Amino acid sequence: MPSVPESPGLARPPRIRVAPTGADCSWGDAAIELSSTYLVRPYDWQADVLRCWLARYGDRYACSTCGLIVPRQNGKSKAVVAARILFGAAVIGETIRYSAHRVDTMLEVFDIFVDMFGDPRAPEDEWTRPELARQLHGRVRKWNFNNGHQKIEFKNGGFIRFVSRATGAGRGSTVDVNVYDEAQYLTDEQVASATPNQSAGPRKDPQKIYLGTPPSEPGMTADPFKRVRDAALEGKPRRCWHEWSVGEPGDINDRSRWYATNPSLGLSLMEDAVADEIDDLGPVKFAIERLAWWPETVTAKPISAKRWKAAADDAGPADGAIEKRAVGVKFTPDGTRMCVAIAAKTASGAHVELVEDRFTFDGVQDIVERIAARRGEIALVAVDGRAGGQDLVDSLVAAGMPKRAVHLMQTSEVVAAASKSVRMLDEGKLTHKPNESLDASALGATKRKVGGDGYGFGGDSCPIESAAAATWAVMTTRRDPKRKMRVL
Repeated sequence: MPSVPESPGLARPPRIRVAPTGADCSWGDAAIELSSTYLVRPYDWQADVLRCWLARYGDRYACSTCGLIVPRQNGKSKAVVAARILFGAAVIGETIRYSAHRVDTMLEVFDIFVDMFGDPRAPEDEWTRPELARQLHGRVRKWNFNNGHQKIEFKNGGFIRFVSRATGAGRGSTVDVNVYDEAQYLTDEQVASATPNQSAGPRKDPQKIYLGTPPSEPGMTADPFKRVRDAALEGKPRRCWHEWSVGEPGDINDRSRWYATNPSLGLSLMEDAVADEIDDLGPVKFAIERLAWWPETVTAKPISAKRWKAAADDAGPADGAIEKRAVGVKFTPDGTRMCVAIAAKTASGAHVELVEDRFTFDGVQDIVERIAARRGEIALVAVDGRAGGQDLVDSLVAAGMPKRAVHLMQTSEVVAAASKSVRMLDEGKLTHKPNESLDASALGATKRKVGGDGYGFGGDSCPIESAAAATWAVMTTRRDPKRKMRVL
């Protein structure tokens, strides 16, 4: 039985390789043979990635989560991604969801399959490779070419669904495998909408595959991609990671570094084309895009640990110093967790406390009743979260809260809440009651892209986002009941 080698002897090995050892790689070898026949013969580095992704211990995948960082134009779409998907869906009957950030990337991969299997909308004599296409064409049960719903269903029960995340397509039928291409753009919300789809996959052996490059846009944090990378590097079980990259930008004109980070350079990727990119991209962008350098600045912490710790205030302001109070509620993207915070406005700024951090499986009616009981004392309840948010707003109004005292936050307001909280903290105008959950959330928070060009809190952000919502609410609302309030 062939097994995945610990040191595969690649011509250009990755800087980082976390891979299973001693696992059965017969599926990987079969996928390589399949790719060589119907797609393209994989280079040695592409073959190693396929063997590791498809490696098995017994009847289970050796790695449930896999990742790949390699600069663009090195040939991952056809010889790696398409080869893995082809074997999984057409041979062993896996149900697979392939998603990319951009529509054109998704269509590029979909077109690989249309070309390989033969476009059913065109006469056979117009197919690119009709003899090979006919061999695969008979495996297909059904095609769907509708925009946003591209799908190939196979007679063995497998299927491939092609999704563009930029269009908002996310939830869908249960799948065995989620392939996240352009994972540097992937958000926590998108992962939350897709991950539950694998909990009941038909084969009961789910796998997630993340592919991309380091984030290259200011403020882009790539939170899910970075967490997967960190977990692999930390040695967490059933992880696989290949990364062709540099640790520091260094000399971007050193061509030996180009070859070290671009395993297909001189094969399918031409050296002159890479040289031209230096002027096109500039030194920093070139280091990120072509050398796969991951700059620390993109994941800079929005909250200063020093300022957060200095702002701890267990006592809080005296009742006589409080001008008004507001409540902030945050639901996680899947609606299964909620955090509630209360903020008090004073002449010098605001003080915030986390009062609830809980799952919602048993409902939230007790929270509704506790808030509604203080309806004459709360200036505003600001609710952040599409899943569960509107239901809470409706329940609070039904329980007697004035409509003008309950507000479902818009995207721009979520962005404003995060920036206001950080700014007030930096200016020494925001204090907080020490709380283990809130402290961990604040100190571990990252920047998360929100909307078109805004940023909020990422990571385990539910507690800090509820605190930000409460702070924003108490500092911006004009409503003031002018009554004392007891702690919820």
